[in-house]
Amino acid sequence: MRRVRMLGWGLLALAPLAQASDGVEEPRPWQIEGYGTLAAHVADDPVVGVRGDGRNRNTSLNGRVRFDGDSLLAVQTRYEFAPGVQAVWQLLARDDVRYGQRPRNEWIYLGWDAQPNLNLKLGRTALPVFLHSETRHLGYAQTTVRPVNTVYQLNPFTHVDGLALRHARSLAQGELRTEFSAGRAELALPSGTIDADRMVSLALRYDEGPWSLRVAGSDYRFDMHLANVQRLYSQLIAGATACTNCAAVLAARAPLEGVHAQVQTVALQHESGSWSLTAEIARRSSNNSIVADSLAWYVLAAHRLGDWSPYVVLGEIRFKEPPLGLQTHPAAPAAARQANQLIDLYLQTPNDRRITQLGLRWDFHARAALKLQWERYRATREGRITGQSHYLEVPAPPPIGPYQGPAWDGRVNQWSLNLDFVF
Repeated sequence: MRRVRMLGWGLLALAPLAQASDGVEEPRPWQIEGYGTLAAHVADDPVVGVRGDGRNRNTSLNGRVRFDGDSLLAVQTRYEFAPGVQAVWQLLARDDVRYGQRPRNEWIYLGWDAQPNLNLKLGRTALPVFLHSETRHLGYAQTTVRPVNTVYQLNPFTHVDGLALRHARSLAQGELRTEFSAGRAELALPSGTIDADRMVSLALRYDEGPWSLRVAGSDYRFDMHLANVQRLYSQLIAGATACTNCAAVLAARAPLEGVHAQVQTVALQHESGSWSLTAEIARRSSNNSIVADSLAWYVLAAHRLGDWSPYVVLGEIRFKEPPLGLQTHPAAPAAARQANQLIDLYLQTPNDRRITQLGLRWDFHARAALKLQWERYRATREGRITGQSHYLEVPAPPPIGPYQGPAWDGRVNQWSLNLDFVF
């Protein structure tokens, strides 16, 4: 991270020198732009907390209004050294479990337009996994308050440090665009940190008339540093629950290092007059039950009435991990057997849920929009004992966690009010 910051300062320091070295030509153009969101959200459940973003530190619980969920400010500087050669630096400040409210480098790269339809980037760029990969934090560019969490939960990475390539090709009836990236990334979540030492992504998008189809695939190798999970593993292997096969099962099904995962996505968009329809589906598979095999989707329909755009979203996420098969010593008490069954369920990530969203967007200014959104989360599987979903924090009972209060009833409502703007 320190090397990335130094690169950013270096690019900005070199820019005046590039101008000074040529006293004949006009100075190279600077471009400074940005975007932001002023936001508030509130959830109504006394047991489960809801985040605006999966990397927020705090949740809204039992009617407490939070202003630090979606609120953010980003500034992007672009400097063109020569025709087709540019440096881009985007600083983003929002509530984050690692950085707090401090600005961080969201993008920082050197770009080269090798041809009119071919662009190369070196540095930190957007990871091209989802439809809103580049605009994941740019609320103004989206109909909804935020990207739909069922799909976007499956890959919390937003950037990659490495190489990116983009190519566009005009066809007889439309345009085909290709995005490729390769590199590494670090990620901090409320549950811990993830270090990805290899990330490769490829996306194809075809646009023709009112239709747009996007297909993408990503491959990751990473290590996880999850303190609570590691503490639980230590207790199991030490015999706290009289588990007889935990060491072997955890090493085979839920290792914290050497995780290999893939994400495939398909997105379809259609614009017809004042109506728009978006559907996105994502599938994740891995060699680790903590990064559970899963399938997620959503459908968004919106209708524009002048400056107003009401919309509705339906979505779902399902996890498909089989039981790990933790075994208990025959002489152990019944409580030990129950504990191992609970832990087995916990490691299957039983966070299946459906969502419904109703919202209204008001474009009251050419560069600003106000959005009001209601969202209902509904759990669809028994055994809701874990907060691994990031957006929802469900307190876990012993032996997973210390919570001993009433169980969650499986439903929670979230209201959000966001003011998105660009400048």
